[in-house]
Amino acid sequence: FLSARLGNCAMNDIKLTLAEEVKKLLQHLQIGLFNHILISGNNEKLDDLYELLWQECQSQKMNASQFIITNESIHSIPDQEYSGLMLIKGLECLKPKQNETYALRSRLDVGQYQGLKSFIFCEEKAVNKHFNDYEAPFYKFCLRHSLHA
Repeated sequence: FLSARLGNCAMNDIKLTLAEEVKKLLQHLQIGLFNHILISGNNEKLDDLYELLWQECQSQKMNASQFIITNESIHSIPDQEYSGLMLIKGLECLKPKQNETYALRSRLDVGQYQGLKSFIFCEEKAVNKHFNDYEAPFYKFCLRHSLHA
């Protein structure tokens, strides 16, 4: 495991502003190595980054859509075809192995063939259940980006 160093400061210790985080995340998608990126952290930071990322998508006139999962909207997984960029917020509201979680993962898989890319926002407390359990549909699904407090 290599760790890049700048003077006495490790790269992981460098704090980026939210605007810099947005640019970095959009660059990751534009490079094309990953179609889907998980963004995890605490709820407040996720909300702030989500809003800033959505505003940046709008200002760049990107083909972007929002899908916000709440406890009330769990059963409304989008069934229409998507291309462009989808911002998915609230994955922690879904149980890792419920039908809606599988439906969302399937939608993202199928969408890749139409050029769909996504940012998936998930609170840190739910990441292990969704992304580290090999029986869960999002197991090792995408690049991970953690927001640190």
